Amino acid sequence: TSPLGTILLVTPVTICTCVPFTIYFELQPFLRSPWATDPAHRQRVMLYLLMVSMIAFLLQLTKYWLVKLTSSLSMSLIGIFKQLLTILGAVLLFGD
Repeated sequence: TSPLGTILLVTPVTICTCVPFTIYFELQPFLRSPWATDPAHRQRVMLYLLMVSMIAFLLQLTKYWLVKLTSSLSMSLIGIFKQLLTILGAVLLFGD
């Protein structure tokens, strides 16, 4: 299958798995927050969710294409390098 086909097959399963937990753990606090009661905040939330969803979709699509063009080993090495940079940045910036 193609990368886009894989994403389209995996996404409904992910949604069906996450939605019950989201409703159980997050619905009541969300309904009491200003994000749900104020219309201006509600519009910003929808915009944020749309933007984050688009970015996540493009990230997944890019990862699939990268693995298709290179290999899973290169993705692993890039991931390790990213973690090392994150640790180095935490040490340099925050003294961790």
